[in-house]
Amino acid sequence: MRFAMQKKDFAMGGESSSWHFGRMDWGIGKNRSPAFSLTELLVVMAILGLLAGLAIPAVKRGLDAGKTAKCANNLKQMGIGFQRFAAENDGKLPMAWFNDGYPGWPGWDVLILDYLEVGTRGSSGNRVYSENTPTPLLCPADTCKTNIFYTGPYGNFRYSYRLNISSQDMPGNIPLRIVQLPSPSRQILVCDGEFKYYHHVSQNAALGGGIDKNNSNNVATTRHSGAANYLFVDGHVEKLKWAETWNQTVPGVDPNWGLWRQR
Repeated sequence: MRFAMQKKDFAMGGESSSWHFGRMDWGIGKNRSPAFSLTELLVVMAILGLLAGLAIPAVKRGLDAGKTAKCANNLKQMGIGFQRFAAENDGKLPMAWFNDGYPGWPGWDVLILDYLEVGTRGSSGNRVYSENTPTPLLCPADTCKTNIFYTGPYGNFRYSYRLNISSQDMPGNIPLRIVQLPSPSRQILVCDGEFKYYHHVSQNAALGGGIDKNNSNNVATTRHSGAANYLFVDGHVEKLKWAETWNQTVPGVDPNWGLWRQR
């Protein structure tokens, strides 16, 4: 704001002087800043579009990394369940199906949930589940709505993982003991899985869910940015590409078995 005073004559003590107040200039009219031009608007929009193009992939990568970490945590929880089961069963791991000593001869997933104390006790004393029961068996990156396991007396729940029984004795109904493995830290125990009939995988096709270097069957090999998460018998988790599960070998073990089988 510019406030002007101009001098005029007035008589006072022999001097003739006078003052009057001029108008106040508020910057209106010719002094106002012009609006954005069309070119400037287009430049701003182009810059915003470029920033969005850079930000969206970064946000997606962040979300994917979060899902991968949550999945790894699920597998680590399952590893605790397996260790607790083995500690109470002479060092044995659960079989894929028909685990005796439990009502209905449940599969491995029901047993692990029980050892993790997940689920609600039913009238019979067994833990029961529904498709909405939050369990560590559901990977946040698994979008398959039909990946449901029907457990008979235990109810139904969604699940995203498969047990590897490649080292289990034939005909498949003899539990594997951890001490039978030359290197438990290099034996895959559970992996990301896709929806197919079997809730387990095996490098030995005779046990069902057969896999080999060229056939991933029901392993979700690319669920996490082109790779999958794998729980090993010793309880640690690794994110690996499909080829990496076969290219790594264990001393004294058939190199064709990779990380899937040791006996």
